Amino acid sequence: MKKNLLFLMLASVLVFASCDRVSRIASDIKSTITSKISRITSKSHKSSSHGLKTESFDLSGETAHASLDIKVELPKTNQGIAADQIRSRLIDIMDNELAIEYSGDMRKRIFPAYTGDRNDSKALMDYYREKKKEAVAKDSQESFNRYGDENWSLDYSWSLERTCETDGFIVFNSHGYIHASDMMHAAAIGQGPFTFDKKDGHQVTAFLKRDSQYEIQSILRKGLAEYFSVSPEDVRNELNLEEGFIPLPKETPQPTEDGLSFHYQQYEISYGAAGEPVFTVPFEEILPFCTAEAVKLFLGNYKDVTGELSDRVQELCHYIPDHGMSINTATYMTPDLYRALTEAWAAPDGAYGEIGESEWLFYFVSAQDGSPVFTVKSVLQTDPSNAIAFVDNNTTFGEGFPLQYFKEHFIKLTKVDGKWLMDDFDGVKLQCHDYVQEMRRQYESGEILQYLLSDEYSREYVPDFMESVEAFYKEYGNGDNPSASAPKDYTYSGSLYNDSNSYGIEMRFTESVAGIKGRYRYLSMSADKFLPIYGSRSSDGKLHIYTEKGNELFILQPSNGGTSLSGEWYMYNDASELHYDPGHYRWKKHLQVRLQQK
Repeated sequence: MKKNLLFLMLASVLVFASCDRVSRIASDIKSTITSKISRITSKSHKSSSHGLKTESFDLSGETAHASLDIKVELPKTNQGIAADQIRSRLIDIMDNELAIEYSGDMRKRIFPAYTGDRNDSKALMDYYREKKKEAVAKDSQESFNRYGDENWSLDYSWSLERTCETDGFIVFNSHGYIHASDMMHAAAIGQGPFTFDKKDGHQVTAFLKRDSQYEIQSILRKGLAEYFSVSPEDVRNELNLEEGFIPLPKETPQPTEDGLSFHYQQYEISYGAAGEPVFTVPFEEILPFCTAEAVKLFLGNYKDVTGELSDRVQELCHYIPDHGMSINTATYMTPDLYRALTEAWAAPDGAYGEIGESEWLFYFVSAQDGSPVFTVKSVLQTDPSNAIAFVDNNTTFGEGFPLQYFKEHFIKLTKVDGKWLMDDFDGVKLQCHDYVQEMRRQYESGEILQYLLSDEYSREYVPDFMESVEAFYKEYGNGDNPSASAPKDYTYSGSLYNDSNSYGIEMRFTESVAGIKGRYRYLSMSADKFLPIYGSRSSDGKLHIYTEKGNELFILQPSNGGTSLSGEWYMYNDASELHYDPGHYRWKKHLQVRLQQK
């Protein structure tokens, strides 16, 4: 098969899975750390056992032509160094929002920053209330005079309030809008969420690893699909993007009680009518793509076991497969991870590329001129049987490789029978699961089969492909229902006829893959001929029957409650002629075939 065909086919079948390095971390990460996350997070700040005490202020007011709705929440004073640092940073955020105006890249202070005692909350808030009111009154009066419309008015709304708090972190969100009578749409203001580590009060700004947007494309696609209530395949129809690549939101992600929330502004990636797309990715899905700082923040309490487990992690990393797995790999992985990898390797893609031949693991484990060089940065034990490690690949690579892929990686370890085994790396376990699910969908819809049949170079691979799909289902079952993998044989008999004659015919097919209907076998158009033929089901439910060379023989559709098949057959002089020039030998006369299940 031509190289370009292999590449195109591989790209088409991996588009929802392996090319994205996606989508989620494995389900057992969910079972082992979700309980920890749910314990340390809360649906309201009141649930935190060590919540910061805060005070709220209403800075709202009215002027001749404007209304102000301003609310600010700050930690109270004298709660320790961390709380004082968070309070001080929030006051700076408030000052930046209320006292500074931006025009493009230019910033202009409209009144001086407060210089009094910042611990005197009343004096602090009185100052900003009056100064902001004066500034808005002046601007709104000037606009009123300019427009000369007695009904002209301006609304200014902004808040800085706590949205989530756990024992480990606290989040304040800065958001609002400005709307005037002459504006078609309100203008969004505010800088979005600010997350603080409660241990020392510093602001956490980097949640995702550098360039992780390339690896989490299917996570973003899945979240947007939920927002738009469409399938992930149809998300692009909802977006106003020149290319299929989905950028990260400009606003910093926000930790919530359920996971990491992504918020796109109106018009940022979609049309105005779409509003502001927002979705939350569960922590167990996003952790492999988060910075070590963010993971520590989300996990809360953990035990640093870098010294104890560093050597073991080094050893395990050398058994991460690239284009194949060594004979000893299974002894270094949990059964779940090993099964996920081997099943993904075994799933045929029709182009003899498969997931093991792609480069989705290349940047982690490969070395151009030798073995990979791993550096274990830290190992965090989350409970007696589970740990997470952060590992750098410091291999020297040849020129032209994007070095951002060779940085920090995420390893999950699980203790089994007293031995630490690798249970996941960079979220690959469920990436494999997603890949296999997508491949099963393409098998069962006939999508790959139809693709192969549509190309003269790939048709000759159809028999081998069909046999490999059948072998895959026999080995790995029918998805979540392994018992459904047992092949079912059906035999049909009937007559092939036109106005002047008829022929006896018998057909048998094996249904080993739902939807594909396995391999159909035409047995006796004449006593001494045997012709393998294949079927694929189209979206309208019809069965399209092809020769192994990709020539369509006839179309069948269920009738009489599905007990018989009927359709049109373009007749040939001899079955062997189908292997040569079917266009030349095909009869112009329609024949009919009706088959009744025996």
